[in-house]
Amino acid sequence: MKFDLFHPDILNQPYRAYTQSHLYEQGLLRGSAPMPEFPECWYVIGYNEALQVLRNPIFVHDRSRITGLAPLAQFSGEALQFWEKLTEWPLFLDAPEHTEKRQLLGSFFKEALILDLAKVIQQKSDTLLDQALTKPSFDFMHEFAYPLSLQVICHLIGIQPPDLRWFKSHSQAIANTLDLREGQHDYQESLNAVKELNEFFCEQMEDPLPNSLLSSLMSKGLNKQELLPLLLQIIFAGQETSADAIGLSLLTLSKHRNVWQLLSDNPQLIDSAVREGLRYDSSIQFSGIRVATETVAINGTEIARGESVLIALGACNHDPRYFKSPEVFDIKRNNSGPELSFGHGIHHCLGIHLARLELQIALQALVRKLPASWRIESFEMRPNRLFRGPRSLIVSV
Repeated sequence: MKFDLFHPDILNQPYRAYTQSHLYEQGLLRGSAPMPEFPECWYVIGYNEALQVLRNPIFVHDRSRITGLAPLAQFSGEALQFWEKLTEWPLFLDAPEHTEKRQLLGSFFKEALILDLAKVIQQKSDTLLDQALTKPSFDFMHEFAYPLSLQVICHLIGIQPPDLRWFKSHSQAIANTLDLREGQHDYQESLNAVKELNEFFCEQMEDPLPNSLLSSLMSKGLNKQELLPLLLQIIFAGQETSADAIGLSLLTLSKHRNVWQLLSDNPQLIDSAVREGLRYDSSIQFSGIRVATETVAINGTEIARGESVLIALGACNHDPRYFKSPEVFDIKRNNSGPELSFGHGIHHCLGIHLARLELQIALQALVRKLPASWRIESFEMRPNRLFRGPRSLIVSV
């Protein structure tokens, strides 16, 4: 069955497209290419089908293993220069290179160590929210979600946070180029963003904080060319997706005031609300495009060698075969924990514990400090199919 998950009507209301239960009969849909450089692909929209793909090592990012051509042969010019930079990110690497990079970072993202950041995150949350609440209304994204997530990830890396506006202009340029859409991307703008962010990191390498991720990586003898892709992925993913998730959480709760009241009366339910929120509205809607190096059957559907697959994470989290009444925001749901919002398999997000802790503490601060009369005056979603979240969220208190 042919289906276009990138139709303009779906951009701001992606979950409406998934309410048609017949779409989930096989868990996979044959669809048009999300980017002109790629052929027609399979959209994986089923929860269990996604697990099968993500666990299977025959699905890889590097298309040259199939085509025999040079990596990124489908790109040229500024597009090629941009993707050459980003394919050094662990996110886009296949094993064994991916495993080696991940092991360098793994110890700093263990749950026990992340929990030690709780006081830091709480202090930053309280400070930002107290400042915002001195006004009758404020932009929640620019005055709370964006600065909180940037400050926290910079603390973990062991660097001083850059100017927020400067950083957001650069991170959004990269996000816009990563967006899965047809048409021209502004590769020059994103190339400049990568260049200036790398220059920023080179300056920070001169004096890293002790016992930090950066100082640890430098002590292992990594040179700048090895360090820069790691640092850029960490700060980009750690800020961009966490901020979006915080914004989506408040937006969801504004539409479910009964749940907000329940959390106000029972703050011990906040962790459940975070987990269900991540399932209900994911800040990452799609995985990276992978190619099958062998012919394989997924739930009875044959994917031929050389065919592309794209996992629609948002759709998988709304699979009615796995989640009962997936359109319902239910914080007492007993299976909202293993949501696919953080991926699965070898590319399972390293920052899962940090993201959840950040969301929990941010939501605790909001429940504690926002007056009962708070409401959202207006919001605007970012025009991006891959990264989902508000780019403006005006809260009135």
